[in-house]
Amino acid sequence: ARLGRAFTPSLPEQADEERAVEAAQRFFANTTGYLLLVDDAVDIDELWALLPSDPAGRQKGHVLFTTLQPSGPAWAELLTAVHEVGTLSTDDSLKMLESKGR
Repeated sequence: ARLGRAFTPSLPEQADEERAVEAAQRFFANTTGYLLLVDDAVDIDELWALLPSDPAGRQKGHVLFTTLQPSGPAWAELLTAVHEVGTLSTDDSLKMLESKGR
C-alpha cells in the first residue's frame, strides 16, 4: 500500500489499502525499464504479486532485493540471480550496481 501511495501522489493519504495497491499495480503495468530497490526484504510474495509481467512471464523492469533472510521457496523460484555480499560502503555498492547493469 505504501508503494502505491509513493507512485501516486494524488492518492489521498487516507485511501484504503486496496486502492493503494491498485495504484501500484497501475504504475507497474504502464511502466517498463524500472529499477525497484527493496531494502531489507523479508517476504517477497506480496510484492512480487504487484509486479506485472509480459506474456512470456518476464518482469517489465528490474527489482533488486536486499535481505538478511534469503531463504524459502519464493526466493528460489522468483529470483534469477543471487549475489551474496557483506556490508558495503556507498562507493563499493555503487560500483557493484554499475558492474551488474552492463
